[in-house]
Amino acid sequence: MSDEQINYRTRLPNALQIELDKGATEPFSGKLRSKEEEKINVGPEKHPIIRAMVIDYESISDCLLARKLNWFDLLIHDAVWTLYVNGVTVFTISTVIKVISGNPEINPSKIMEEKIRDSLSRLLTTSVIIAFTEEYKLYQKEDGSPQRRTIYEGQLISGEMITEKINNQYSNAAVRIFREPILGELASMKNQVTTISNLYLDVPVRLDIETYVLRNYLLRRIRLQNRGKEKNAKRIILMDTLWNTMCVRNNEYKKKKRIQHKTEKMLSHWKKVGFITDYQINKSKITLRV
Repeated sequence: MSDEQINYRTRLPNALQIELDKGATEPFSGKLRSKEEEKINVGPEKHPIIRAMVIDYESISDCLLARKLNWFDLLIHDAVWTLYVNGVTVFTISTVIKVISGNPEINPSKIMEEKIRDSLSRLLTTSVIIAFTEEYKLYQKEDGSPQRRTIYEGQLISGEMITEKINNQYSNAAVRIFREPILGELASMKNQVTTISNLYLDVPVRLDIETYVLRNYLLRRIRLQNRGKEKNAKRIILMDTLWNTMCVRNNEYKKKKRIQHKTEKMLSHWKKVGFITDYQINKSKITLRV
């Protein structure tokens, strides 16, 4: 490809889209068994809506240290999905870092760039089969469009790593996306999507992997608990649930102290900028007013 053929321009979104759909988090939870069909209820407990999924973690390159997905991979998935729905289908790894941080001026470290590259490689190679007939029947829009297939077979993110010219510079750390990521597409179909402004993403805490996972867990819980409820009502996050998500054992007191300190700084920032009204933290729970 010659220099004159194409020069991609990247527009950074001012918010991150995340799925509030139950089925979107399952591939990243560590609960699914590789190559075995799992029935996932993506509806309310009293009125189940079943999605069938087969995920093949063994399709992930054995060159990567981890041949599984985690909560950080979910964040990278949502960053790619956000870029795609904003019309950005070719982008660099540094663009992904700017999206997840909420800071377009951030200067990413080489270590973080490697973490993002590894995560993208996992997402681009993890094969899935998803049957979503029940969801489609309930949520499809009656707009005269022909009915689509309700089985997806492919990768969690359909795309490729490339060398490309972006914003007048060649990059060998670029990604091209072929279609909307299936998990985001299904969440959009059901209107189970929320957007988080960069104002709330850009927290006053050092953004390492632990901070990203903690921040996004808190953001998801705040938005999930706030759906369809009156304003200024109490919301509860149990500390045991937080420790489980952050993979903290009971005797890891220093790690608990560090994570609680980060949580307090983030909640204080979100109160200051108006994302939440107030909060309290004790040994057993976080109480929020949103």
